[in-house]
Amino acid sequence: MNTENFDAYAKQKQFDNEIVREYRMYEDWARKVDLPVYQLCILYELLANKKLTQKQLIMATNFPKQTINKGVLNLKQAGYVVFEEVKLDHRQKMIILTKNGYAYAVKKIGPLFKLEATVFEKLGPKKSKQLLELLRLYGDIFEQETKKYWKTKMDQKGEYK
Repeated sequence: MNTENFDAYAKQKQFDNEIVREYRMYEDWARKVDLPVYQLCILYELLANKKLTQKQLIMATNFPKQTINKGVLNLKQAGYVVFEEVKLDHRQKMIILTKNGYAYAVKKIGPLFKLEATVFEKLGPKKSKQLLELLRLYGDIFEQETKKYWKTKMDQKGEYK
């Protein structure tokens, strides 16, 4: 391993550690408000977006379908969400917070939104913009390199060589 690659590895490790540290802060928040982290994420997304399909929740939270389904059904049983049929596709249903669900989400997650806003205020507009641009650029390059790698590693049947 040459020094240049090792440095890239060290930087990636630091990046990974920071991502994990930040995720743990959300896990800690969920514990303190007595929610499983997946339910915190569902409520967070519904509070931020008003209504989403289950598929949109899966994409937004990166939790498995079964986990999101379980969380949504628990919230429905508690009276915190309702389903609304999508007019153009009757198989899909929008998940919407009820009045009680909205109050519950605001109580559990509202302060988290304010805390996140405070973080961006402290970073300031320039650093906030740089942070988002760099994360997006990192993700774009990583995605391109991953696709390139797998293109060379997959056979005609789509199986790993």
